[in-house]
Amino acid sequence: MSDIKEWMLLNKLKLNDSKTEFPKFQPQHQKDLRPTITIGVDVINTSMTAQKGVLLDSYLSFSDHITSIVSLLTSNCISLTALANI
Repeated sequence: MSDIKEWMLLNKLKLNDSKTEFPKFQPQHQKDLRPTITIGVDVINTSMTAQKGVLLDSYLSFSDHITSIVSLLTSNCISLTALANI
């Protein structure tokens, strides 16, 4: 990560250590092989990340994303049904 940080500084970019995530995608049969990545003093072990509203886990299963979408849609359908009955 020091190489990335150095490149960003050379290109007048800033790296926000508190928001930086480093997910490692791997097959499901290789569980718990995520490396420990250190940026500054923080240790980052990311098993899930959200990019552009899509939840990605380290196995790219999308199950957490689908669960989140179903919950959101259910809530919105209940709200629309309540409005229709007014």
